[in-house]
Amino acid sequence: MISASLDERCPPLRSVTAPADARLRARLDRFVLRLPVAGRLVTAHETARFARTFATMSRNGVPILDALRLTGGVLRNRVFSSAIAAATESVKSGSRLSEPLLRSGIFPELSMRLLSIGEQTGQVDTMLLRVAVVFEAAMQRQMLRILTLLTPLLTLLIGGTVGALILTVMNAILSVNELAGQ
Repeated sequence: MISASLDERCPPLRSVTAPADARLRARLDRFVLRLPVAGRLVTAHETARFARTFATMSRNGVPILDALRLTGGVLRNRVFSSAIAAATESVKSGSRLSEPLLRSGIFPELSMRLLSIGEQTGQVDTMLLRVAVVFEAAMQRQMLRILTLLTPLLTLLIGGTVGALILTVMNAILSVNELAGQ
């Protein structure tokens, strides 16, 4: 409520901060995609989300340009959203969907190959659903691997914390014992 009233009283303030926030968010999204583990997870997640959303819309009769615009809005990563926006413009010009997405270099090659096969066979929605299943499974495997690696590390961390607490308590007991002995 307070921020809404502030925006109403200071519309120039909102217009100044919004582009800066958008640029910062785009930089952060680009940075996350470059990270070794997190980048692969985000790429798999966004690819699966794009594929499932677009396939569902396509299967239910939503026109391709509208489906692309809506799908771009669903994606959380701005780099992926802007690639979808560029692809929308290319499709508007008569290009196939897989071409601009492949040129963007963001989407995994496997997903673009399957999309291209779907375009050639007229089964884009079916192939994109397969893409979604493949990348959702890949994301689950990666998460399981990460959790498997984190379990021993967390066990060591908890053990170290408990050991430090025991040493602190023992030190306090011994120091009280020394005072009583004097």
